[in-house]
Amino acid sequence: MKAGAHFISGLAVASCFPAAVNAAAGGNPLYFLLGGLAALLPDVLDSRLHRYFYRHDAQVAVDPLAPDPQILADAVADAIDNAAERRRPFRLHLHTIRRGRDRWQRYRLHLDPGAQQVTATLTDIVNHAGHPVPTADAMPDAPRTATAAFTTPLRLDFTAAINVGPGDGPHFQLTPAAEGGSVTAHFAPWKRQTSHSIATGLILALAAGLAWNPLAGVIVAIAYATHLLFDQLGYMGSNLLWPFRRWRTPGLKLLHASRRLPNLTVAWFGALVIYANLAHHAGPALAVPPLRLFLLGGVLPLGLLSLARRRWSGRAKM
Repeated sequence: MKAGAHFISGLAVASCFPAAVNAAAGGNPLYFLLGGLAALLPDVLDSRLHRYFYRHDAQVAVDPLAPDPQILADAVADAIDNAAERRRPFRLHLHTIRRGRDRWQRYRLHLDPGAQQVTATLTDIVNHAGHPVPTADAMPDAPRTATAAFTTPLRLDFTAAINVGPGDGPHFQLTPAAEGGSVTAHFAPWKRQTSHSIATGLILALAAGLAWNPLAGVIVAIAYATHLLFDQLGYMGSNLLWPFRRWRTPGLKLLHASRRLPNLTVAWFGALVIYANLAHHAGPALAVPPLRLFLLGGVLPLGLLSLARRRWSGRAKM
């Protein structure tokens, strides 16, 4: 989930406690702030702390004026075989390709364990928001696709194809198995580790309870757990059992956490929960029956939006 969806879910958790609503009505937003921040904190720890202390064995950047996809494909294939030969993890960082001010060369990586090859494809030029932009500096004679073979049996903990646009670029950890000679490719290895564990959430909840009161600790614990739950619905998963487990528990693969509709759905229903709780607190005059609010305020508009998006996508492909 995106930060906004997580934050709203944390506010929704706090709104479920009458004492928190009473405090906010009296001018004390502490519990709502704790709920929102606790729901944001796992990703903040990752993006603002863990990623900067993560060391790499190799970092690869291509010439932005003449980007060569063969360099990218070779780097990933070599890292896979290198990890198997060294019998130790190999950490690789592929940088993004910045072509100018708010211009990024997007590329696509596809790791195919069956064919034992990596394919790198230069796609389009995009801006910082990921939207394609027209450009006059295209290179029709430059190679757009390249492949590289590896000899090591490979397993993936992520979807096989990755689109790389603006930002930091993909990070991989290639980890050899104890037996069998295979290698597992982990995507963004610094992400969703200790920050996304039950133990960390309990520690933070205990700290909040000691710093303020038990209600603060309960809200922090539930908001933190809500973040872990939503992340576990996706593909990457989280290291829920740290420090007893060294790697992430695979996600349920029910949705892509970066897609707009899942994030909008979480934020929308979170806002409905907040409204329902605040309206109930204000009195019967503003209260709405929960089932009616759920169906008319949530399912109906989101269903119509989803239908409209499908029809629009269908027409765009024609």
